[in-house]
Amino acid sequence: MASQENEYLPSSHFLQQTMQTGSPAWPQLPPIQGYREADFSTPVHSRKSWLGQMQPPLSSLLTPLAQRQPSPPPQAPPTATTSQLSSLNPTTPLIVDLLAVQNVAQDFQLSETQTDMLKTFVKLGSAGQGLSKPDLLTRLFHLALTIHYENQRPKDDHSDVQTLRGIIKDLKIRLENTFSLTSDQMKNVRALAFDKIYDPLRTCYMAINADIFDYLKIHAEELHFSNVFGNPVYEQVLERAIRKTCSSVRNGFRQHLRISKS
Repeated sequence: MASQENEYLPSSHFLQQTMQTGSPAWPQLPPIQGYREADFSTPVHSRKSWLGQMQPPLSSLLTPLAQRQPSPPPQAPPTATTSQLSSLNPTTPLIVDLLAVQNVAQDFQLSETQTDMLKTFVKLGSAGQGLSKPDLLTRLFHLALTIHYENQRPKDDHSDVQTLRGIIKDLKIRLENTFSLTSDQMKNVRALAFDKIYDPLRTCYMAINADIFDYLKIHAEELHFSNVFGNPVYEQVLERAIRKTCSSVRNGFRQHLRISKS
């Protein structure tokens, strides 16, 4: 059994031949780039570290992030917008003088922010080839006039609202003096008066008007009296109408009693 195992084990002579470089059993490998054969023959402690010969050195890669110099950001290619903005430099000759822009702003009573807007408009019109002077002046006048109208609109709207409020208040006073119940409201009052006075359980007939007023106040939405309650003047008009209707209904009820006895 031992002899059979030794047949599969290589002999020491075969290992010495195979360990020799250039032998058929151990082919010659190409040398590693950056290393010399002498590097492997020298002791380990005397070899030069190949880490220090790296480009860049490994020590720079191990530097903390806080101590590294930030790399400059990539430059974006110039665009049409950047080229237009770069043309708006202080040395660009203006077609219209800024003093004229200031005078136009004062004539239209513009604010400082709006005046700066006009100056920027003139600078844009002067960039590049620029507009003609009559064209730029016309556009400048149109822009200033538009801003002036926008400034005047809130004042006009406020004055119109105040005028409208005054008119509504005047109409309200006039309606209070001329207010009257509609025909449908008067019919509802009379129908309630008949229901109350012909109630078989009723014994007091002089307080019918108070009962009708309270009933109408509770059912104001159903009987279309919502425009009356909440205004003292309108409520007084309703009370007078109820008293007059109840007096008429009581007279008719008294007449019916007299006729029934006779």
